[in-house]
Amino acid sequence: MRQTRRLQAASLLVLCCFLAGCSAWTRGREIGFVGPLPEGSELFRSLEAQKVTSLTGSARIRLRNLKQLQKTVEFDADIACSSRCGFCRLEGVDLWGHVFFLAILRQGILTTYWAAEQAYSEDPADAEHLGRIMGLSVSGPELIELILGNPFFKGLGGTDLEVSRDAEGLVAKAGAAESPFRYKVWLDPSLRPLRTRLEGAAPLSGMVVAYDRYRLIGDQSFPGRIRVFDGKSREILCLTYENVSLDEPLDPELFEFTPPEGTERVSW
Repeated sequence: MRQTRRLQAASLLVLCCFLAGCSAWTRGREIGFVGPLPEGSELFRSLEAQKVTSLTGSARIRLRNLKQLQKTVEFDADIACSSRCGFCRLEGVDLWGHVFFLAILRQGILTTYWAAEQAYSEDPADAEHLGRIMGLSVSGPELIELILGNPFFKGLGGTDLEVSRDAEGLVAKAGAAESPFRYKVWLDPSLRPLRTRLEGAAPLSGMVVAYDRYRLIGDQSFPGRIRVFDGKSREILCLTYENVSLDEPLDPELFEFTPPEGTERVSW
């Protein structure tokens, strides 16, 4: 049972991280370029200027066992995250409206709580810990960048940037000079991500995040569905948003956790 919980917690952690990364791409204003394709730095400065600060909403989540890809779990969740502060909160809610799972990422600390086990953990969200709960052999900067970093272009100072066009539109590649991996992102004409692929960081290489069902909220464009695939094109996770609000003021208490009485502190 605890091993199953660990796998589900790891899956939800991956979800939190993708949400934190995706929140930086929710603006939908078109960016017009005149003349030759701009240099990478100009492109990314334009994208940086379009970031929103926070996201709240509800979603329908379907995820599969990360290791065996056999068991499918479906549940509703409430989500809140702030892309600039590095905070993320996800609540899993059962059919009776009870919170059965809680994950909070706050200032490098990952807090997870399982109501059924009356247990919670507070662990550093570092490469060693995340690698252990996810069962991955990769460690160090590769895992930190994938899990805690924005899987697009936030915080890529000192990296090599390459922007080009191909038959699918604009392709942007970003790879840290000191790291053996890179992100490749396909963008639509409005510079929204169509999908992103992690390359060169085994065993995570080949992981693909795809976006579809875009919807307008005011003057902003938001991906209504996010899907994650492993290196063998098997779907790991599907997130479909029901209600979304952007740039909502977030209560700081959302990212604080007080264990219920009788709850045991453990290490997953």
